[in-house]
Amino acid sequence: MKLWPNKGAARLVLAACLSLAAVGLALWSALELIPDPLLEAGPDPEPSLVVEDRAGRPLREFLSSLEARTQWTGLNDLSPHLVSAALAAEDRRFFYHPGVDPLALARAAWQNLWSGRVLSGASTITMQLARILTPGPRTWRQKLLEIALALRLEKTYTKREILEQYLNRAPCGNLANGLPAAARLYLGKSPAVLSPAEAAFLMALPQAPGALNPYRGHKAALVRRNQILDRMAESGRLSPDEAQRARIEPLHLSRRGQVFFAPHFTTYVRSLLPRAAAHRARTTLDLDLQLAVERLTAQAVTQAGGQGLNQAAVIILDHRTREVLAWVGSKDFFEDREGQNDGVLAKRQPGSALKPFIYAAAFDAGLTPATIVADRPVEFGLDRGVYSPANYNGRYHGEVTLRTALASSLNVPAVKVLRRVGLARVLGLLRETGLTSLDRDPDYYGLGLTLGGGEVSLLELANAYATLADGGVYRPPVFFRPAPATEEGRPVFSPQVAYLVTHILGDDAARANGFGRDSLLCLPFPVAAKTGTSKNFRDNWCVGYTSSLVAAVWAGNFDGRPMGHVSGITGAGPLWHQVMRLCAAYSPPEPFPRPEGLIELEVCAETGELATEYCPNRRLEIFSADHRPEQACPAHRPRAAGISKDIKQPDRLAIVNPRSGERYLQDPGLEDGFQNLQLKASGPDDLDWLVWRINGEEVGRVQAGRKPLPAVYWPLRKGELTISLVGEKDGRAIARDQVHITVH
Repeated sequence: MKLWPNKGAARLVLAACLSLAAVGLALWSALELIPDPLLEAGPDPEPSLVVEDRAGRPLREFLSSLEARTQWTGLNDLSPHLVSAALAAEDRRFFYHPGVDPLALARAAWQNLWSGRVLSGASTITMQLARILTPGPRTWRQKLLEIALALRLEKTYTKREILEQYLNRAPCGNLANGLPAAARLYLGKSPAVLSPAEAAFLMALPQAPGALNPYRGHKAALVRRNQILDRMAESGRLSPDEAQRARIEPLHLSRRGQVFFAPHFTTYVRSLLPRAAAHRARTTLDLDLQLAVERLTAQAVTQAGGQGLNQAAVIILDHRTREVLAWVGSKDFFEDREGQNDGVLAKRQPGSALKPFIYAAAFDAGLTPATIVADRPVEFGLDRGVYSPANYNGRYHGEVTLRTALASSLNVPAVKVLRRVGLARVLGLLRETGLTSLDRDPDYYGLGLTLGGGEVSLLELANAYATLADGGVYRPPVFFRPAPATEEGRPVFSPQVAYLVTHILGDDAARANGFGRDSLLCLPFPVAAKTGTSKNFRDNWCVGYTSSLVAAVWAGNFDGRPMGHVSGITGAGPLWHQVMRLCAAYSPPEPFPRPEGLIELEVCAETGELATEYCPNRRLEIFSADHRPEQACPAHRPRAAGISKDIKQPDRLAIVNPRSGERYLQDPGLEDGFQNLQLKASGPDDLDWLVWRINGEEVGRVQAGRKPLPAVYWPLRKGELTISLVGEKDGRAIARDQVHITVH
């Protein structure tokens, strides 16, 4: 039997086939003239950025420059169920056609002609990718363009590359572009761990993202999901039992918009990353600690509202690593526009919160915690006039040690120490601790620097205290995990100096003059703490640290309104106290590690020199081995021939404190128990009693002969006061001294 009627017909058929092949080859070659749509759009769309906490929990998602959620994920990192659902739902012959499915086109044409309307577009996955890359109206001309672009894509890219592009670009509604982003948004899950039901649900969305929006009602999406599951079963991608279980699997939809934590922190870390950063950023923040600090901050501000305090900010660092663990910029980011101000970054006057660094510079320069400084009214002559610092409460304490001066935050001694060490030296050391906002010349700040005559941020201040807590070594704050490779820390103070400051800031007895015993700075575990109050009570600060964590608190008003005589201990202090207790539960404190190179010596409490057996008031003090007292106390020696005339035993009755002419200020905002006047005397040993009287009224009686003589504390009252001391022997007054002071 002949296959062809004649040889001429055979030649005609062969020629036609060759012609068609030539035309097809020409068309295939002509595809090179069509611009590659992926190159035009970019091979990978700019991802949105998900900021995570240290455990990988999402804190916030920042949209891409196209205002979309996009989480680009490689095909190998996607759930195989998602790939199966895509092929079953959109293009079951995807791996067998050149970008256009002739069978599907024929079927769609017949259905559309038979019904008189468009029922099917027969778009393959490649054609849908072309439509996403070159969107346009649903016309025949656009359809032909999609076919041409699909063929162009198939000519250039592998099937796996095309499928990966489609799955990462398909619109899924609510600004989610791509199935990975949809998995995070709607299910709160990684696209690598989707069940068959979840994969089918997600693949239902690209068909009609608006109509199938699950946040408006997910019944329609579930109907479409089950249809896809049926197709997966028909194609053998699921067994009948697996498909049946998937149909009855409930949909666990994530709450819309719930991922928005640590708003101030996430805003800041976003600013540190380039625009085209990786789509995920693991940070150092601990979400549980963050939420707890946010609650404490809101509660503290609410409770202090009657004092004119309306805002607060908190930051917590691990000073061993400098990782930021919590960052609260205001009492409530969402309350009003003011809440979006970030108190962690705002620059404010720190008040006395800079004093520890000034004393650290002093110890580094050779002074010691036992060095004596006079706390009395003083005037400094400057080029711009006379500077006369005063203590916060208006009281003066006479001769005090640097330990007492720092712990009790006395202003006059701090200014004297700054002047002695040198403003330029101190300012340079402050900048080395990270307080780079203090960028003016020394003359701009003057001696007022020690009382907060500059502006710093809470972040800078917290990290500066971390330098002290970390043995005097500066390191920059760390915001991301793993931490970027950085240079070794930069020593600013010696470990011995840093420990001395830490020891003083944790000495409750030394700060009794300024804060009383058992104040809010005192906690049932080792902690170093310092407060600060700026001029006119505009800013409150309280910063402290344990063996592992630093917690810094600012309290005040963003518009700079002063508070009602609220100091650091009464404003920021209560919140800091609660935050530090929370920190202790998070990371249990241990005793501060004591470096080598420190010694303990017994010194005279009145002179700071090495104590002798004749010193009436002695105590142990810690010193750096390089800076220690060398001479014995010159003020207390036995009576003997040849002794210096300048050194005398206390052979007459005398009032040591207060001194005549001193002025005191009584703070109406403090309780009486925190405002006591110390009455202190010296006198011969042969008296029986010492009797204190103020304006003629007896206020205390001390048995004489005791070494040292006990002090009497009298509740401060305003007015002109005459303070007299009477020494009694055998019931008779045989000695007397008297001073006059004023209390405002």
